[in-house]
Amino acid sequence: MEASTVLRTGGLEIRPSEFVALVDGELTLELDGVPHLVGAGDAIAFVADRPHAYRNLGDKPLRYSLSVIHRDQPSRPVPMPPR
Repeated sequence: MEASTVLRTGGLEIRPSEFVALVDGELTLELDGVPHLVGAGDAIAFVADRPHAYRNLGDKPLRYSLSVIHRDQPSRPVPMPPR
């Protein structure tokens, strides 16, 4: 995410969970208008049914990994790694 960038959403009706892990930089995750700082090596998880924003307030790009988990999907078998 580039420096001085903001990504916003008003919340999702399907109630997914989001998991964010920071690789480099510092992310300000805003949930219902309340800022939460997430630093490199840290992670945060939340239900994404409310307004939220990802903010890079720094002067350098940040790197993160985002997983969105949808609860309404049917269970699927998980493939096992080869032995």
